Amino acid sequence: MGEDEQSTPLRIGFFGGSFDPVHNGHVSLANQAIEHAQLDKLFLCPAFHAPLRPEKPFFPASVRLNILETVTQLHPRMEICKLEIDRQETRYTYHTIKEIKAQSPRSEIVVLLGEDQFSQLNKWKFHHELVQICQFLVFSRSKVRVIPPSIPNLSFTLMKNDLIDCSSTVIRNRIKSGKPVSHLIPDAAYPLVKQHFTHLTSLLLMTTLIPKEKTQLLANLKISCDALLDKKAEDLQLLYFGEKSSLTDCFIIATGNSNPHLKALRDNVEKTLKENKIELFSKDRFQPSGWLVIDAIDFVVHLFSEEQRENYAIEELWKDAVKLGYEDLK
Repeated sequence: MGEDEQSTPLRIGFFGGSFDPVHNGHVSLANQAIEHAQLDKLFLCPAFHAPLRPEKPFFPASVRLNILETVTQLHPRMEICKLEIDRQETRYTYHTIKEIKAQSPRSEIVVLLGEDQFSQLNKWKFHHELVQICQFLVFSRSKVRVIPPSIPNLSFTLMKNDLIDCSSTVIRNRIKSGKPVSHLIPDAAYPLVKQHFTHLTSLLLMTTLIPKEKTQLLANLKISCDALLDKKAEDLQLLYFGEKSSLTDCFIIATGNSNPHLKALRDNVEKTLKENKIELFSKDRFQPSGWLVIDAIDFVVHLFSEEQRENYAIEELWKDAVKLGYEDLK
């Protein structure tokens, strides 16, 4: 937005954060800030990687952005600022605010901060320069009195906001432990959150259930799946057992569309395993039964025709196994 596009100066709010993921507390604070500071618009700016946050975000940047978009579409005065996430690098708030200010030099910029972030403002990079081009709206996370940092020319207002017992950290921990989170996330955002935490939970299970001494198993599973996909295997799925089975660690299940296709799938897997010096315990000779088995000891490959896969329903038989897809091996 350029200077010539606005007839009067705007009050533009800026709400930065990881939004990992966005939750009801974020939305409530955003709405309260718009009303309290009489903002014409509020930019929600997801960070690619927050400078003061040592760990990487739980949800990938593109996913966090998509989830956030489902929320802003329902709130006319909220917009997404992509200046940080589009650069795919750690970026300091000063540079983002400076760029917003350059696009709209007559506007007032109000940065929304929690009391914990505000108290550490003097530790931010370029904090002296930042306070020259914006003011701050500080919200409470607790009933503790806010002590402002000692920075010359610091302009701020304390917002008497509703205290909301919700945080992205709590949500991530609940996801990791398999607890429900739908009551903490905006209704519009929850389907996307659920879609991606299902995938992430599978990844967490893979990395936490498989002992370090079996990390080679992951590599061998991927090699085998690549061999199947190279020959156009269909409906590929993995069942991981861990300590639940004394016979093997994992099943790879795939479907072939004909007996010749099943034979081609089996031959390519056996050839690939041999090339990678992966031991085979036993293998079926090809018979047109619609079910071929390749036993590699640590994992077993089951190749089915569509009809036989439905008949044997092996996924239902092993309901306690962790179900994974090929993408979980990457």
